[in-house]
Amino acid sequence: MIFSIREWYFKRKNVVEILDFLKLEGVMRIDDVEVGRGSGADILGHPMEALAWLANHASFGTP
Repeated sequence: MIFSIREWYFKRKNVVEILDFLKLEGVMRIDDVEVGRGSGADILGHPMEALAWLANHASFGTP
C-alpha cells in the first residue's frame, strides 16, 4: 500500500478551506503555446464568484 501525505491531508480537510484560490495561477495553452496567464483573483474578482455565476446560469438549462 502506497501512503501519500497529500491524500491523507486532503481527505481530512475541505480543499476549499486549504487552497488560497486568489493566489492560484492558471495558464492557457493552444497547441502547447501559452496564450494567456492569470491568477484566481482575475476571475470576476474571486473564482467562487465565477462558480456561482456558472451554477446560477446552469440552472436555466442548456442555452
